[in-house]
Amino acid sequence: MNLSTGAQEGVLTIKVTTNEADYAPEVEKNLKELRRKANIPGFRPGMVPAGVVAKMYGKGVRAEQAYRKANEAVFKHLEDNKIDIMGDVMPSDAQGELDFDDGITEHEFVFEVGLAPEVNLEVNDKDKLTRYKIKPSKEMTEAYKKSLEGKITDPAELDKKVDEMIAADLSREGDFFLNVQLKNHLLAKANLKLPEEFLKRWLLAVNEGKFTMEEIEKDFAPFLRMMSWNVIQRYFADKFDIKVESDDLLAEAKAMAQLQFAQYGMRDVPQDTLEGFAKSILADKGEAQRVFERVLEDKVIDALKPLVKISEKSVTVEEFQKLAAEA
Repeated sequence: MNLSTGAQEGVLTIKVTTNEADYAPEVEKNLKELRRKANIPGFRPGMVPAGVVAKMYGKGVRAEQAYRKANEAVFKHLEDNKIDIMGDVMPSDAQGELDFDDGITEHEFVFEVGLAPEVNLEVNDKDKLTRYKIKPSKEMTEAYKKSLEGKITDPAELDKKVDEMIAADLSREGDFFLNVQLKNHLLAKANLKLPEEFLKRWLLAVNEGKFTMEEIEKDFAPFLRMMSWNVIQRYFADKFDIKVESDDLLAEAKAMAQLQFAQYGMRDVPQDTLEGFAKSILADKGEAQRVFERVLEDKVIDALKPLVKISEKSVTVEEFQKLAAEA
């Protein structure tokens, strides 16, 4: 087996040439299994001549095993050389016709994969951001009071509770927007060049006809932004040796559950109830991955914020909403 590579415009092309010796044992094993199971008119089960089985199935088995060997070689090359990729390995459009008839023993497979761009970012006090302190409006205060009607009867206690709730919610909004600003700043500063055309082809292939190329191109900008951030995030996670532990995932899932309850006015949910909902969130593979990504992002951003210069500015709710809409 022979493997060669070449890179152009962020796409790595990998050519793998296989010959019959690379996969002959697997072909023989597969044909024996097919002979044992074959149900062909005129022959008793398990008694079909090997030549008949080879003639009927040999070409397909050779093609399958040759491709499997080539595919394994590609992934071993990527792993051994620690190549950071984007998307998945795909057959190249440059792949020629392959003939697996008897007597043809050498075949060249051509694969492509996107290469993650190199990141070299420094973050320090020259990177300036603003944390906005949001001043509550009269309408907001009244709305919070209304949400607590009948639950707190003492006016002083009610005012105190409303102030605490508003302060917590507005602080959370300010923190979230600061994180958005930091991400935007790093994305602009890095200005990564991703293999866009390859990623479009990959999205088209991986979605198996669910989207047309026109639909992919329409929504491609936010996808590209997400992929760029993932590259930057991995860079800083490696740089700061950031790990996500199981306790981190559970804590984040509990916070998500608590927020969901709060949307229905339930703010004092027992911890055991929250933990039960959190575990049900993490039991779903897709949800668990989203929780992992959120925790990793929070950890990366928390590691970066002390390194940048952050000033504070007070704004009204209306001013903050305008800033957030423009971000």
